[in-house]
Amino acid sequence: MKILIQKKINEGKNENEIYDFLKNKYGDWIVYEPEINKNTILLWVIPLILFVFGGILIIRKVSIK
Repeated sequence: MKILIQKKINEGKNENEIYDFLKNKYGDWIVYEPEINKNTILLWVIPLILFVFGGILIIRKVSIK
């Protein structure tokens, strides 16, 4: 991967062009924060849902005592 990136730098590509190339070749998982689109929406929504659900469970458990 380092060699590929170095080759792109030597070709005069900028950072955005290299990211675009890598995302097109390997998919969105290659970047740490994938864009929000129809293919990655679950990566963004599921943690939020779990956080809210966990908060509700904690509040209910505390308020029962």
